[in-house]
Amino acid sequence: MERPKRPVNRLLFAPLIAFLASHTADKVALTFAEIEQIIGWPLSMSAQVLPSYWTSSTFRDGLPARLRAIGWRAQLQVKERMVVFRRVH
Repeated sequence: MERPKRPVNRLLFAPLIAFLASHTADKVALTFAEIEQIIGWPLSMSAQVLPSYWTSSTFRDGLPARLRAIGWRAQLQVKERMVVFRRVH
């Protein structure tokens, strides 16, 4: 049986965007394992080691832009293997 193809980034993170959009706290810390459980796929190595993956505004429809659109920003914490999401006021 063939493994399903991994969705493109804007679809891959849709469950995470929905999770954060419905969250009421101003700060949410998620381990890589928790993020993978939410999105249903393993995080890429880039997502695990490059802060710009979570903060770059290079792509209009990229993950950081989608986070900003719902009022959040992300900070990668490589050593802790987690991402801290903070609501932008």
